[in-house]
Amino acid sequence: MSMIDVAKGWPKDKTSPDGLDRAKKAFLCNHTLLVGQSRSGKTNAARRIVEEMVARTSGRVVILDPNADFSQIDQLDQYLADLKTKSPTSANEREDLAFGEKWSQRTATISCLGSSVADGKIRSVVEEVDKKLVVVDLSSDDARRYKRANAALEAIWEFGQAQRVDYNSKGLGGMLWPGTLVVIDEAHLFAPRESNDSTKECSERIERISDQGKKLNLYLLLVTQQPGKLNQRILAEADNRIIMRMNDRLSLKVLEDIYGGRPGRYDGALTFPQGWALVEGAMVCDATPPDARPRGIKFGRGRTRAGGGTADQRWVQS
Repeated sequence: MSMIDVAKGWPKDKTSPDGLDRAKKAFLCNHTLLVGQSRSGKTNAARRIVEEMVARTSGRVVILDPNADFSQIDQLDQYLADLKTKSPTSANEREDLAFGEKWSQRTATISCLGSSVADGKIRSVVEEVDKKLVVVDLSSDDARRYKRANAALEAIWEFGQAQRVDYNSKGLGGMLWPGTLVVIDEAHLFAPRESNDSTKECSERIERISDQGKKLNLYLLLVTQQPGKLNQRILAEADNRIIMRMNDRLSLKVLEDIYGGRPGRYDGALTFPQGWALVEGAMVCDATPPDARPRGIKFGRGRTRAGGGTADQRWVQS
């Protein structure tokens, strides 16, 4: 899997024979921060990354979804259905059709847990090895939201521990141990800079994954539009950064202060059109060591159906 399939301009490793291995590992074996203001294309970017992880790697993905944005990710976008009725005319269309066939084959291993599902069901599904993708709908009221998030995070941790014990008992190389990518949308809600009684347990569990999760083959994709409100200890563990459009210089300064490097290197994100991003860190894998300068990319459209309830801006014309 090459991240060039996700976004135009994504760096591709030039040292391995097929140009793919390090690109895949750099993303799946590190914690990643995805930052962008509302309507920057942040949710589409996260969905596009998840699609690639599920379709093209042996990794598992669990999404904590507070806005139900991923609630229909098991279904293909309508344009792919329409594409099947005509002959593809470009390499992109042929690639989209191939993805659609692969995704349809994966449908049985995708579980979208609605907000009405009991917490015990969340734990049982998250612990199932054969599930490639689990979406935990957290769009219910706050009290239930954090309870469900806690249940999922604890199940993920216990799953990682069990996999580690099983792996060690069989000796190195005795079994395939797929990594798990834990996607947390609106991460600042679950791991705020200053926790209260409702968020304390969630924040502690996320921090535990950020600090110790790699030994259990657990990795984070933290999605937020307010990095300054996110637990700074968790923020500091993000080896990869994806910065989409931001309106305020203050949020970019938070990132500069956490990660160091050349001041002002994220300023281009202040004027980005929708879908564009800067990437830096371990994922910039076509140089060793990785280039200290962020790389500009453009995300392609998601191929699965978007959920959520964000109003289409065309409503003002009605």
